[in-house]
Amino acid sequence: MDQRNRSFSLLVTDAASAGFADYTEGRHLDLKTVACLRHLPGRRAVWKARCEGHDVLLKVFDQHPKQRRDLDREWDNARALFKAGLATPEPLFKARDDSGLLAVAFTYIENGRTLKEVFAEADEATLAAGLRQLLELHAKQHAAGSYQKDNHLGNYFSSRGDLYMLDAGSCVLKDNALSIHDRVQNMAMLIANIPLHSRKVFDGVFSTYLDCCPDEIDRQIFLGKLAIEVPEARNRRLMSYLRKTRRSSSKLERSDHPDKSWHACRQLEPGLKSKLLENPEQFFIGQTRKGARVEDGEGYLQTDFEQAGHSYVLRRYDRPSLVNRLRQFFSISVFPRVLEVWSNGHALNMVGLESPRPLACLVLKKYGFYLGGYLLLEKTNGKRLSERDDVSEDIVLQFDTLIQDFKSLRITHRGLMPSDMSIDENGRLVLVDTASLRFHKSVSEYQKEAAEQAQTLEELLG
Repeated sequence: MDQRNRSFSLLVTDAASAGFADYTEGRHLDLKTVACLRHLPGRRAVWKARCEGHDVLLKVFDQHPKQRRDLDREWDNARALFKAGLATPEPLFKARDDSGLLAVAFTYIENGRTLKEVFAEADEATLAAGLRQLLELHAKQHAAGSYQKDNHLGNYFSSRGDLYMLDAGSCVLKDNALSIHDRVQNMAMLIANIPLHSRKVFDGVFSTYLDCCPDEIDRQIFLGKLAIEVPEARNRRLMSYLRKTRRSSSKLERSDHPDKSWHACRQLEPGLKSKLLENPEQFFIGQTRKGARVEDGEGYLQTDFEQAGHSYVLRRYDRPSLVNRLRQFFSISVFPRVLEVWSNGHALNMVGLESPRPLACLVLKKYGFYLGGYLLLEKTNGKRLSERDDVSEDIVLQFDTLIQDFKSLRITHRGLMPSDMSIDENGRLVLVDTASLRFHKSVSEYQKEAAEQAQTLEELLG
């Protein structure tokens, strides 16, 4: 679907009365979009649109095998949630057009942002207030027999002091209040999606949820089950996101060609994207090489450059050894190093660990064999830890926190060195080398490699 503003001529197939308009079944409506808010290619797009003089939120579903299911689930769940008194945008109408597109419309909530956006720049007091509000909403959801399957901060919308649930299509509704099992599962998923730097504040206000449902659950049993489930939920979330980084989504794009595959953030500047796809080597001409490195037999060279007021790092990964190329060709679980770094960087950012954000990944290939690639990263300003003469107590504390976060997420880092970390201009510890990270599914797998990592850390700290 084209993301540029467009017009829709829709026939209403089901409607709910709204305070400012009555959209009756069988009416024809003309809508003009104002902005594309979200786009999942081949599935759906979310627009801010104008309809009969009012702003509406329009969700349009493309033709695909699950189109009708997605539409009905969104519409039916939204109406049920709104009827139950839960805070969600009011559903207005369901409609279709002559080309086969299906759509649902909701009231448009002005001046709002997702909780993910709010929390990214919130001070501790604002963060605590927002988390309390989120926990109160969860208590209401659970008491009403509802929960969000895709329970992350991007599915909650804050506007003028009110908090709303988004994405009704991924909600589950039951006839009675949720069981303790369902509550534990849903709260564990929420905790898994709270960024690590916000966990301390979250733990401090978590009693808000328990205070909202004193007669519905046994606190001791609930907290005991939650302590067991949270590590598993975090691990599932991390593994799921790693897979997600290698396919197209609302935020990432992927395209495959005989000689290359392309992965990029959808917000990547179009001019920069064109240059990378046309000839990435042009960025190395006349630039100072910032160093080379070899990781498990695969080397890379990197350079810095600026474009349109932004600073970037571009790495060129060399052709790996024949053994590594054969391993990647015949295995579905072994990926090119450049693609591993792309996925690892996004996974770390997802859980709130500081590392340079990957912006684009170009994998070169011939007859299915990996020939090397390029990785574009945001540049983080600051000195490498190995270049500093002194290390403050705060940096030592941040390093200790990083290792504890690795443990809770079952992450190991092979060969962690001071040159793998830097201190940015805000005094934050940033993990620069993400290629050597390993994300482990099982506890036993993690413990085996963590024992080897512990010896390396002792040498580093010593």
